[in-house]
Amino acid sequence: MQSQSLKLVNVGCGQTFHPEWLNFDVAPAVAGVKRWDIRRGLPFKEGEVDAVYSSHVLEHLSCQEAENFLRDAYRVLKPNGVLRIVVPDLEQTTRAYLAELDALRDGRQTEPANYEWLKLELLDQLVRHHSGGAMAAYLLNPNIPNPDFVRSRIGQEAENFFKVVQQPQTAKSFLKKILRPLRHPRELLAKILVWPILGKRGVDALSVGLFRLSGEAHLWMYDGYSLKLLVEACGFHDCRVVSAFESCIPDFSRYNLDVVDGQVRKPDSLFMEATKPVSA
Repeated sequence: MQSQSLKLVNVGCGQTFHPEWLNFDVAPAVAGVKRWDIRRGLPFKEGEVDAVYSSHVLEHLSCQEAENFLRDAYRVLKPNGVLRIVVPDLEQTTRAYLAELDALRDGRQTEPANYEWLKLELLDQLVRHHSGGAMAAYLLNPNIPNPDFVRSRIGQEAENFFKVVQQPQTAKSFLKKILRPLRHPRELLAKILVWPILGKRGVDALSVGLFRLSGEAHLWMYDGYSLKLLVEACGFHDCRVVSAFESCIPDFSRYNLDVVDGQVRKPDSLFMEATKPVSA
């Protein structure tokens, strides 16, 4: 079967998509991407899709929502269809953090800023109460002490921030995209109504709650073991960790989703593929 005839679905694509795929995002930022909240299920019939791809989306869902999504991906995939899931790699980041911590404790030559950055990788997107969090502040520091290390950790995402620092005239439009300030009039009205009853603390609690449910924060994290258990529990088989450069999806490399110009787009990632059994 030629790749051009396949029905390929990219869920939660952000600005990383290919026109030969059906691309969905809860808040589309570019033309060619359809608005869709995957918590509603996937808009396909049973056994209609050849591959479902999702990069750095699953961690933004609650555990139950993640399971619901994977079960629905199983539903819409054809027998022998491919599921490809990419998430931040909890094990990789934790091991890197512990290695830096041990080096600092043992007095070995190391960069303390690397340890500080890895703490942010582990915690900031899980606990932040406002858009961008401490990671954005770190990346927008014009005197960042370890840019090469940060590049090695998060790839193109770091470059986007560094370009803002180098070209301040582009900062306004870029920050609008990533920091998501309050714009919805109903949210503003809710804050006005809350203030007389609960005061500033109530308004702050509402703001935090709205942000935590906005989709930016991480609600869970996965390593290869836990993700494999979850994917298999949803009916998939042949579940395996792969590299960014390998896939059972035909011609996957030409779509530039995980690898761009020979570079892994998100080096801190865990890449996993599985298939729907033919007997399903």
